Amino acid sequence: MKIDMSDKDIFRINVGRHPVSIVGLMETISKLSERLKGGTDEEIGEAMAVELAKKNYIPTAARGEYRKAFAMEFRKALGLPYSQELPDGLEIKVLGSGCYQCESLVQLVMEILVELDIPANVEHLRDAREIANYRVLGVPALVINERVVWSGSIPLKDKLKSWIQEAVAGVGKD
Repeated sequence: MKIDMSDKDIFRINVGRHPVSIVGLMETISKLSERLKGGTDEEIGEAMAVELAKKNYIPTAARGEYRKAFAMEFRKALGLPYSQELPDGLEIKVLGSGCYQCESLVQLVMEILVELDIPANVEHLRDAREIANYRVLGVPALVINERVVWSGSIPLKDKLKSWIQEAVAGVGKD
């Protein structure tokens, strides 16, 4: 299986709660896809870690988290089933190509988090394939704890603040 790659094969993935840029991710997935397609997450993660360590720094203490993240990205890229562990705490994603409105929404989210003194993992997804998974009708779009709460424009600051506060109040209540 050949995976379409862009000129710059640098992708941001989450390793545990930390966003990390990985060089050569899609190239490595393409290279290992046939051999590992039926493999376990452990086999996939280890083979990916060995290969990606040639171009990336992978801290020894975090190698297990990297292997989990690599296995999930491998499965996602090949359209195979995968499970994603949601980290504790607040996860906020802004979906959009990086236009002025998208960047403004990221800044507004950060401003509110600072104002409220709330820790959160904030991620700006720019990849059209990843955005399509959320089935939003327009961008920028806002996802809080994997739930789409807004799309098509920048919400009012007070509304955004209330969504964040509601999400914080609901964390850990499931």
